[in-house]
Amino acid sequence: MYDLAANIVGKTNVEVSWKTSLEDGVRGFYVTRALTQNGTYTRVSDLIPANGEPSAYSFIDNITKPSVPVKATGLYYKVESVDIDDAVTPYGPVKVQLPTERTTVIKDRTKKAPRK
Repeated sequence: MYDLAANIVGKTNVEVSWKTSLEDGVRGFYVTRALTQNGTYTRVSDLIPANGEPSAYSFIDNITKPSVPVKATGLYYKVESVDIDDAVTPYGPVKVQLPTERTTVIKDRTKKAPRK
């Protein structure tokens, strides 16, 4: 696996992308996310099936989910490669810096409707 990258797409999404040079015995990939480099990484994707040949992959992570605190300034991503025997090999991490205007977007999303 190479060219692992994470980039902001719009105000509420992160695109995680990577390439493979060899996929013999690879069943697929999971994208994981943490709030710190050495933090606990949580899977944010379903299993992304391997193509079986050198390929480029990407996954869009919606960062307006409650699991991303409003005060977070950056996120860390790893990609786990899963082989046919279910052995998992992590790659990364890569960091993405979150936009400062993101806090306004999330605060607006959490406002409650006025009571009637």
